Amino acid sequence: MSRSYIAMLNRLARDAERAAHARVREQAAFVRQQQKEASLLSKQQQNDAKLLSKQEQLRYYAERLKSVDDLNKRLSAAIDELQNLLSNSIDTDPHYDLSKLKNVEPTEAILGPRPELRIPPKPSRQSPYIKPVGFFARLMPGARAKHVANAAAAEMEANLKHSVNYKTMNSKSSARRTTMNF
Repeated sequence: MSRSYIAMLNRLARDAERAAHARVREQAAFVRQQQKEASLLSKQQQNDAKLLSKQEQLRYYAERLKSVDDLNKRLSAAIDELQNLLSNSIDTDPHYDLSKLKNVEPTEAILGPRPELRIPPKPSRQSPYIKPVGFFARLMPGARAKHVANAAAAEMEANLKHSVNYKTMNSKSSARRTTMNF
């Protein structure tokens, strides 16, 4: 009986060893199968990513073409507007008579209802820049005549600055050309 018992133990040990080897092979096969599926899945994802990137590129190109078309339409509208402006300016007379603007008397109606636009008051006859003759200056001979001449010159200058019609005040302005060519 001992032999059969030992033979039986040997057989059980070999069966256990075979089962262990079979489990190791099954696990190795399972791991290989998992690796193969993972590699197939990663290849599929890469292919999908390439396809998506191509679709995104096509979408981007389509959007760029649309924006380029919009910009071209705006550009052609601007060119048409400039051509209209140029053709209209060729048809009109470019000479403008500036003498018409000289004799305009400023009024509150021209300036409108805005309170910040006001016509300044007319200057007073007595200039703040010419001081009256002092006591000691009056004692000097000819000081009064010099003062009167200076006051007259200052008054003429003030009238010239504040005059609306420069043509009558300054003889040089009448000799100038009053129209401009554009």
